[in-house]
Amino acid sequence: MPDMEVGLAGHEPHSMDELTYGIAYPTAIMIVHGKIGIPEVSPEILADREVRRISLATELVETEHYNKVSVRQRWADVTLFLSDRRELRSQPRKPKGDPDDPLSDAEIAEKYHRFATPVIGAERAASIEAAVSGLDAEPATMDWLGDLVYRPTP
Repeated sequence: MPDMEVGLAGHEPHSMDELTYGIAYPTAIMIVHGKIGIPEVSPEILADREVRRISLATELVETEHYNKVSVRQRWADVTLFLSDRRELRSQPRKPKGDPDDPLSDAEIAEKYHRFATPVIGAERAASIEAAVSGLDAEPATMDWLGDLVYRPTP
């Protein structure tokens, strides 16, 4: 992992800004909760004892190899050291969504709904998704999309 990323470890964020720029705490959120959505990025998550425990147990290690191969991609691997002394190692990988491995339309829609639906409701989120899906076919949709997006949430 390049040195810049190791410097953003963020094991104990005290604000949502610190959490947003960290690596260890969001990783711990994924480990503990299995996902990151609206509930997992609310201020209450900063007090989650299990997330904090996992975050503090996380060590980010910079290697020369990953510094070389992570110029345009973000490669990493993970080793878990278990209490029974076993070590579980992942294969090197990079996150899905990079230009050479883009998210599918279904994955983009799922991610959008994971964050939008809890905030604006399922009906409005579906309407915005439908409007965006039709942008290339019907330019007049832009006015409708603006109304949907900028309408105050009740």
